[in-house]
Amino acid sequence: MNVTIGVCTFNRAASLRRTLDSIRALRGLDPKDTEVVVVDNNSTDETPKLLSEYRGLPLRSVIEVRQGIGAARNRLLGEAHGKLLLQTDDDAVLDPLWLEAYKAAAHAHPDAAFFAGPVQPRFEAPWPHWIAAWKQVPECFAAIDRAAAGPIDDPKIVYGLNSGVRVAAVQGHRYEDELGHIGTRVVLGEDTTFAKELLDAGLNGRWVPAARVEHCFPAARITLTHVARFYRALGEFATAGRSKKRFRRVFPCVASSVFNYAAYVAARISRRPAEQWLRHYRRAHEKWGRGRGLVGARREA
Repeated sequence: MNVTIGVCTFNRAASLRRTLDSIRALRGLDPKDTEVVVVDNNSTDETPKLLSEYRGLPLRSVIEVRQGIGAARNRLLGEAHGKLLLQTDDDAVLDPLWLEAYKAAAHAHPDAAFFAGPVQPRFEAPWPHWIAAWKQVPECFAAIDRAAAGPIDDPKIVYGLNSGVRVAAVQGHRYEDELGHIGTRVVLGEDTTFAKELLDAGLNGRWVPAARVEHCFPAARITLTHVARFYRALGEFATAGRSKKRFRRVFPCVASSVFNYAAYVAARISRRPAEQWLRHYRRAHEKWGRGRGLVGARREA
């Protein structure tokens, strides 16, 4: 077995169907060479029934009882029979050339231990008018792109829903169980932290621009509340655990948060373009999250 395609899922049966359909449509998917492993992270919806419908795929599923995407990704590392483990999530749609692009990159760069590719958001209607300015908040929608292939030197461009590893090369490395979404808790960073660990260990990464993924967002997740929760969590992740002079840094974070929120309100009242007020809205909530992280506040549910 040369390739394992891994999917982590939690209570998204309808979205998972679309992901599995895109896997079934991949070019170069040979059941003799490739397996599909779905890690079910304690789903209580129709996920088990759905998985039974995909007998045409070389698919097997396992249940990971430890809640959280970090634990689910670690389970994939342990379950993979392939030399190359390619990961995606249950709200992604893979480009038909995704598998072939990663296989070609792995063949061309035998020294590379991990891989990543572009992510483009797909918004489902109905969507609010401000979504046209989504590029002001790209991290919120896991959007990342680089035009040219090349080495990965920044772990922040490695998103778990479009990444891969040589299983043998990353032995001894694990995702942090306490990072990443845990049930309904908005916690971030399991994928970028893992990539940083690999880079710090001297392992090489490779960016694969042809391995494209669409990240699907239903209307319920295209809201300003979603943006606020994401950037508070992002800010908190950026500063959590930093003890040096942390209390001296809290006030500037809070002051910046208040300033940017006031600027956001003023821009909305004066009917400024979404590109302007969305930028202030993002900064307000990220700075607030940084303040929470500095005082060691518990991540919000």
